[in-house]
Amino acid sequence: MIYWGEGNFSLFIFRCMDIQVYTIQNCFYCSQVKELFRRANLTYKEVLVVPNDEPDLTSSMIKKEDFSNTYPQVGSFPHVIIDGESIGGIVDTAKLLVSRGLVSGKKA
Repeated sequence: MIYWGEGNFSLFIFRCMDIQVYTIQNCFYCSQVKELFRRANLTYKEVLVVPNDEPDLTSSMIKKEDFSNTYPQVGSFPHVIIDGESIGGIVDTAKLLVSRGLVSGKKA
């Protein structure tokens, strides 16, 4: 379970977390979750989920089959993982960031 704490210490803890965002190409909600992290001024690693027959994998890519084996409960993208804990997609991530005061419910 993620510990969030209170006050400025909470913000420090959040900014030091390992945040991974799994995305696919041409995904509107994937772009939106990345914008959400930008607004929160949080650093994350984007991992692109690619077709199983992708010939040129880089360190920032994972094959769909490997992703599905690692996270069998995930059926849509984007998908956010913080310190190994599955957070969910754009809605769950937005709710978390708003509840921690890292973004407001309004667009800037």
